[in-house]
This record gives sequence, structure tokens and C-alpha cells, in this order.
Amino acid sequence: TGLPEDMAPLARSLSVRGWRPVVMELPMTDARSGEAACLSDIADAIAAEVHAETHVAAIVAHGIGASALLLALGREKLTDNVVLVGLDRGRRSWSALASRLGEVHGLLIHSADDLDASLHDALEIAEAWPNSILARMDGLGHRRVLAAPATHAAILRFLDIESAGDLRHA
Repeated sequence: TGLPEDMAPLARSLSVRGWRPVVMELPMTDARSGEAACLSDIADAIAAEVHAETHVAAIVAHGIGASALLLALGREKLTDNVVLVGLDRGRRSWSALASRLGEVHGLLIHSADDLDASLHDALEIAEAWPNSILARMDGLGHRRVLAAPATHAAILRFLDIESAGDLRHA
């Protein structure tokens, strides 16, 4: 339900810091049937976009994009650094998948009052993912958390510590 424009403020913050953000629009519907894309299709689209780039230092995703990215990472290592903001409610065992991410460094950002995403899921993922940290941005819900200055600061701090180079943004 989000738009690429929702990521624009974060992309500007990253650009100012020397990153080369690329915002992708996720497939949300199948034009032929009018049906909503399944999570697996979105994960495939993210992986294809990453493979089209020469170097991907990090991926930042929000909502269903974060859920699809986590699914894609369970299939293959797409980058060394990942930020998942407001990961949508899981219909699977995210913690089992997260426990296999080993070398990938992750930052999970979540607001306890997010009605679209479960804090419980974020806590389980952070517990299971060996190289991840959870940053709580309570009081910001599902949409405002993405635009919050505190969120941008946490993402920039994480990326400055964990990586250097270009940024691939999903």
C-alpha cells in the first residue's frame, strides 16, 4: 500500500551522506489478473533488482517490502547489510528464517503502536538473527516511523558502522 515517494525523504537523507540510493516500486498486483502479488513474487522482484546492480552495500525496506526482503534473504545472501522498518505481520516463522542469516548484519526498526506489524514478530526476529539489533521507535505507528528523523538517524548510524559504498534501496 506504500508508494516509492514514501521512501523519498530517507533517500534524500542517505544521498546527503554520500550514499547512492535507488528506490524501487514493488509489484503489488498482477496486471493480467488484477490479483495482488504474493510475497514470494515480491521477494523475487527484489532479488532481480539487486542482481541488476553491480554492487549492493545495503538494502532498506519497509512494510511488505521488508517482509519480502526477509523471505528473499532466506533464499540467498543479497547484501551484507539490511534495514527492515515495520516488517509486516508474518504468516510464517520469521524467526526460523532469521536464524539462518548468519553473516548478514541487520537493523530492525519498529514502533510498538504499529497496527500493521507485530512487535512480537520483530522481537522474535531480533532474538533469532545473530547479527541484528532492534531499534524501537514507539509512538510512530506504521507510516510515520519511516519518515521520522530518529529513524533516519538510526539507519545512517547503522550504515556508517556496518558498510561503505553504494546503497541499494528496496
